[in-house]
Amino acid sequence: TFSLQTSQVIVNEIGLDNKTKRLPPSNVGGVMGGEKYVYGNVFFKFAVDKHSLFGGDEELAQKSAANEIRAMNAVIESKLAHVHITLTALFYILGQCIIATALIPIKGSSTLRYGSADAAQTIRRKGPIIALAHQLALSLHLKPHFVVERSTQRRVLMELCADIEGHLGTD
Repeated sequence: TFSLQTSQVIVNEIGLDNKTKRLPPSNVGGVMGGEKYVYGNVFFKFAVDKHSLFGGDEELAQKSAANEIRAMNAVIESKLAHVHITLTALFYILGQCIIATALIPIKGSSTLRYGSADAAQTIRRKGPIIALAHQLALSLHLKPHFVVERSTQRRVLMELCADIEGHLGTD
């Protein structure tokens, strides 16, 4: 109920100036996913098209959030050992959509081993997680492909999408 109640506060404060909100958005980076909030040990993504990634279509932003949950379910169904996702819930409140995710023990880019946290500006492929990514791609019937790292223009072979983040937790 904590995540649901917090999500209700976020939705109820639509249209308020950030300075007057009880729970203002957090500056945690990233463009995809909409407005981001951190409260308690939960990370919230309010599915709005804040950066016009969907041409201002809020319904498409909400569909993207729902697809994130479907992708997590596919990872769970792969039943691969050592591949974990966070406890996550999707709430629809008054026609708005919010994803609530348990915070995990990571430290930004220092724990990132696979993928990109900055829209493919830099791409990581480091350590045993590469084998896990390969196994997951096989179970999802995905073909490896090249992605261009924007900062260096080098081609990087990726088994999964480039904007995935595979971290080695600090716990």
